Amino acid sequence: MGDIEVSDVNPSHRPPVSAQQSHPTLIQNDVLKKGQNLPNSNMNNAHAEIAAMQRLYEKTSTQGKELTLQVKGKEVCSHCLSDIKNMGQKMGLKSVTVYEEVTGKRLIWQKGNKKWIIKN
Repeated sequence: MGDIEVSDVNPSHRPPVSAQQSHPTLIQNDVLKKGQNLPNSNMNNAHAEIAAMQRLYEKTSTQGKELTLQVKGKEVCSHCLSDIKNMGQKMGLKSVTVYEEVTGKRLIWQKGNKKWIIKN
C-alpha cells in the first residue's frame, strides 16, 4: 500500500509481545459469532495475513486504498480467504490483491464483491 510495508508471521512464530489475546482485530466480533475456537479474533490467534492487515490499519489511513498481500510458504487458508475480505471492508479498502508465492495465484477482492477473482 504505497510506501508502507508491514509483515507478520503465523501465531506459532509470533513473538509474545506481538501476540496479545487482549488486542482484538477489527473482525473480532464477526469471528466470535462464527465460533469460539476460530482464528483471527485477536493478535494472539490471528493468522499472518490478518495480523499484517491489522498492523497496517493501526499504522495509517486505509480508507479507499488498494492493498497487496504477499503470502509466503503456504496457500491462504479458508478462514483467511473469508476474513481478508471482511478486514478489507472494515478497513475501508478499495481492493485487496493476494499473491500466493507457493501457487503463483493472484486472488483479487474489490469493494462490493462477495467473491474472489482468481488469476493464475
